[in-house]
Order: sequence, then structure tokens, then C-alpha cells
Amino acid sequence: MNYSGYIIEIDTGQDGTFSHSLADVSNYVTRLQWGSGATIPYQQVAPSATLFVELNNDSGKFTLFEATAEYYGLITVNTLVRVRWLLNGSTETMSVLKVAQNGINVTAPSAKAGARITLQCTDWLDELWRFEVDPPLQQNVTTDQAIQTIFDKSPVIYPYGKAFFYIGVDSIGGSNYIYDGTLTNFDTGFTTLPYAGDNIGSNDKVTAQQLIREYCAAEFDSLFAWQPRSEEFVFFNRYHGTMVTLSPYVARTSSAYIMQADIEQKNVTYAQNMTNDIEVQYTPRKQGAAGSVIASSDNVPITFRAQQTRDFTMRYRDPDQTNTKTGALDIIQPQKGVDIIANSEADGSGDDWTEFLFVGYEIGAQSTKLTIYNRKVGDPAYITTLQIRGTPMTAYRAESVYARNDDSVYTNGEQKKFISNRAISDFDTAQNYADFMINKFGAATRAYQSITLVAAGRMASYVQTLTLGDRITIQDECGLDTDYMIVGEQHQVDPQTLLHRVTWILTETLRGEAFIIDESEIGSNDLIVL
Repeated sequence: MNYSGYIIEIDTGQDGTFSHSLADVSNYVTRLQWGSGATIPYQQVAPSATLFVELNNDSGKFTLFEATAEYYGLITVNTLVRVRWLLNGSTETMSVLKVAQNGINVTAPSAKAGARITLQCTDWLDELWRFEVDPPLQQNVTTDQAIQTIFDKSPVIYPYGKAFFYIGVDSIGGSNYIYDGTLTNFDTGFTTLPYAGDNIGSNDKVTAQQLIREYCAAEFDSLFAWQPRSEEFVFFNRYHGTMVTLSPYVARTSSAYIMQADIEQKNVTYAQNMTNDIEVQYTPRKQGAAGSVIASSDNVPITFRAQQTRDFTMRYRDPDQTNTKTGALDIIQPQKGVDIIANSEADGSGDDWTEFLFVGYEIGAQSTKLTIYNRKVGDPAYITTLQIRGTPMTAYRAESVYARNDDSVYTNGEQKKFISNRAISDFDTAQNYADFMINKFGAATRAYQSITLVAAGRMASYVQTLTLGDRITIQDECGLDTDYMIVGEQHQVDPQTLLHRVTWILTETLRGEAFIIDESEIGSNDLIVL
């Protein structure tokens, strides 16, 4: 018989350790559910992970708006909540999330029993999504490297920003420590982007959400999500369900065998994601000459009063294609006397006063921001030259590639799909994308979209340990075995009876597997990895 118990803790000390004397609230839990990952198969960017905890407040100790309550001031927005599961001597962390904005609802005790406090918890995705990025233009980076660049500049600090050392605020020798920003665990992407960071969004800055969605789509079949078990953002490449590594090749094997008798509910569909006629639109780029003038002011001379400070945004343009959108590589740091020249006279005929200028700059992939201060006393200065030099990277009109499964069209009719991805800039990557999608989704197949299990018997250890990215085998009604990858999980626990149900969202791993020499069969549907 399985011994099972759940430990629900609130980080009332707000230090990430859950060591406060009032942290364990397991005995007060009346409702418990949590989930993470995709909510439908083949969802490349998962929504925020969730955790819902309801506590009995008949005693009044959770009446957070009363100063006499035991937990007064200990549970606030952003406080961490953790769920752990003890099963036969093994304890696994199931979810760690923070109390959401407006996520606390308290019912105070009264003559009628049934007072409750509910905590709605979420992850850090919304905070990341709001982050505006001025990404650098990168060359020949894999999709995971492109996404990682966003986190290198991300404002997301885990778990609490106040615990970390801030220059100019904290004292050396104090208890706070330098934040290392380790919040990601990414597969190496199989798509290499010739250029990344220059062509997404209509303004100089784009949101992290825009970039991550485009980069995930460029990986063809990937998953980006917050993993609340390990407390990190994860990125799965398109072969995650098939292999652990390509070189050396290590296959990802099934971790569970599920029979029909083990399944409480199932969602099985036919031709659910079928696409047999696809168009993939991409944006070609062209690299210009190094050291070109990629931005210049048309409004010179610019008058600078004495002691005046002014800001400028220098947006890049291809000198030969001024009406096209341009990013830039190898941007040269603005040099006084070359890129920025000041004179005592508006027509440039006077003395060179460039030495009186202080220049600050912030270089981005689509623009450079300048801050210029005229330290001259008394007389104005006139800027007669203001420019930025670098290697222009021009984005041209979008082009398309196509792929089609004629046999499927004949049998099932046209099932068209249009995909536009600005992160893809070359014909080969776009065509590989189209071919991959047709190979994976071109034929009509029967597949499990999700299954629901009860965590009892041998299923209990599966439910406790298996999570996003793990591979399982399902025996169907005809006795045939098919492998799937878990891409989402939703848990519900009855704290009184300890009845635990999980619903796993699934994607079929046998569709679009990689072709491995000495492993795959010639003539199979496996794809050569490019």
C-alpha cells in the first residue's frame, strides 16, 4: 500500500527557505490544485503555471487584514507557496509559485462556520512578458542562444529582489548576495538563425514575449514554459521527446507504460492537427559594407546652449535602401571628431569645440541612443556632424516557401496552414520548416491529446515523478503501443481523502522523429537533422 502525504508550505519568512515556524499549513488545506506547461498539444509557449490553495480560516489566524491574526503581515503578494508530495519515503517538490496580484481572498470567521482564505499563485511569465528588450543583433546563433540573450538582460529576479546585493544601496559584508540570474535550463536548439534580434517588432524596443514567440516558432516544434518543480524556465527543442543528446546520440526512452485500465479519462482525436498544404513566410536579409554611415542627422547644425544636455535616438537606415527596415552589426562606438563634431559657428567655419562635449551612448540592434552634454560656459556650440557607423543589415520584403502532401490532399482534402516568422531569414531554414511540418502533420492520424490518471497503485510513482518533457508509452484499445511526450500537467488533490488526479497533455513523439544513422530505418518517416 502506498503511504501518501502532502506538505503545503507558505514562505512566511519571505527568504525562499520555507523555514519559518508558521510555514507549514498542511493541516488547514481544504482544496488543492496546480498545473504547468501547455494546455493543448503543440502549444509552443505555455501559459503561466498556476497553483490554487484554499485554507480553513475558522480560527481566524489567516484573517490577514486584522493585526491580531497569527499570519498578519506574513502572506502578501509575491510570497512563495510550495507543494511537496511524500510517497513511500520519497519526497518530491511538485510546485513552487508566488501569490499573484489580487490572488488573496479572505473570508473572516463569523457565527456561521466555513471561513476560508484562498491563494491564487502564478509564475514569473507575466513579469517577463512586460519586459521591453533592445536586443543586440546576433549572427549564427541557435534558438536557445537567442532566447538566453533576453534573460541576460531580464529584470526577473528570483525569488525575492530584496534579498540581493544592489550596488550603491547595500554594504559590502552584509547578508545580501549578488544575483547570478540562473533561471533557465534550455535544450540546444536545432535551428540556427543567421541573424537574430534585428527584425521583430515595429519599434526600437520589442517585448520579451514577441521575441520568445518568434524564436520558439523558428525551432518548428518546441516548448517554452516555467517548470514549477525545478523553479526555472525550460526550453525543449523539436526533438526533445526523441533524444537527450544528438552527439553523442542518446535516445530518450519511455519512463512509464500506461494501459487502458490505468486511464480514467482520455481525449482521443483523429486528424486534429493535420496540415497537408503549408506556406512558410520568411524575411530575407542582406549585409552591407562595414563602416557604413547607418544613421545621420538631417537637422544639422544643432544648437546646444551652454550647459545643455540633449538625448537623440539614431535609427539605422541602409544608405542605399533608405525606405527599408535596417538593423546593424559591428556598430562603431561614436567617436568625437569623426561621428560627432561641434563648432563655435553654425556654418562650421569657427573653432572646433568638440572637446567641450560629453557623449554617452547605448547601442542597440536597430538604433543607438545618444546623450550629449555641452559643458561650455557662456557660448552655445553647434553640432555640424552627428552620425553612427556600422554594418547595415537590411530586411527586405517577405518571401514564401511551400510544401504539400498530395496523397493526404487527395484523401482528406486541402488542410492549409500559413506561417509567418520574421526570425527566419533564409530559404533553407524556411523550407526545412515547411518540410518538417508536412512530415509531422501531413497525414491524418489518431492520437491521444490528453489522459487523466488516478495516482494509485503503480500509477502513483509515475504521477509523482513524471513531468514536462518526459516520454511515456500508451497501449491503445487495439493493443498497439505509441509513445508520447508530456507537455502539460494538471493536478487535483482532495486533502481529506488524498484522492489525486492528474491530466497529462500529450504530443506524439513518433511523428517527426530524427533520422539517426545506425538507428533509423531507410524509408521511415524520420527526418534528417539539419
